[in-house]
Amino acid sequence: VQNSCTPAPGARETCLVNSYIFGQLGPYILFLLLVSGLAVFAFRQWSSWKKKWQLYVEYESDDNSDDKICYLSSGQRIVIGDDGPNSINCPGHSIRGYIYRKGNNIFLDPASASFEADEILYKQELVTERVYIDSTNIRLQAPVKGQNQNFEIKITVQR
Repeated sequence: VQNSCTPAPGARETCLVNSYIFGQLGPYILFLLLVSGLAVFAFRQWSSWKKKWQLYVEYESDDNSDDKICYLSSGQRIVIGDDGPNSINCPGHSIRGYIYRKGNNIFLDPASASFEADEILYKQELVTERVYIDSTNIRLQAPVKGQNQNFEIKITVQR
């Protein structure tokens, strides 16, 4: 690196080495910072996709049901209306729907229309197609046939 110094008053010199180096290496340094920032962002996004989410399930209409914790990975779904270990129990004898996670998004899918399934309500509306859930607090209602009440389920998602 060649110094480009100029005389200054008081028998001193003013050198412009820093501006010369920045002028020559500045674009490369900025490019390196940009690529590093994108790599950090991509790694954090990828690791958030791999992390299992915890779903805290509370049955508000039934005092006899114990609260439950379910785990949901990306690409996995949890059955609503089954009594399995990683599923949400509901009254009735059929599967009402599924909670499905894709990346960092969560959806509510109704049960297949090919068989007679019990209904499920989200935000007081009947779920007939895939619904994007934009909150970490989910409140579902499952109407009980033959009764005038809804079985309420509160789900809290911890990412």
